[in-house]
Amino acid sequence: MSQNSYINTIFEASIWTPPQAGYVKMNVDIAFSGQTTPIGIGYILRDETGMFMLVGTESGKVETSEEAECQGIRAAVRRGIQQQLLNVIVEFDNLSAIDHLNGRSDNLAWQSATILDQALSLAKYFLSIM
Repeated sequence: MSQNSYINTIFEASIWTPPQAGYVKMNVDIAFSGQTTPIGIGYILRDETGMFMLVGTESGKVETSEEAECQGIRAAVRRGIQQQLLNVIVEFDNLSAIDHLNGRSDNLAWQSATILDQALSLAKYFLSIM
């Protein structure tokens, strides 16, 4: 029996959908290997036609992957401000962070909640953010 026969993995395609007209979509992702390894933050900004506007990366140190996700969101919001964007959609994949940003109860550590609260405060520079 081959080594691959023991792997039971499902791969699903993820299709990027453009933002509505007049908006820029910021997709954020992170890489976290552990507390002793720097995190990687990546973000990409595209308009409603799918045109790349900006791609950026950053690094840092955090304690948890949750904190890394929140750092990524805050970094993307900061970059959007630097680009003087007005209407922004921020897309990421951390459900607890989404709940926190939408004012729903969450299970975030206080460090992560603080980072997201900073991102919310910064987001006031945008005309509209989703």
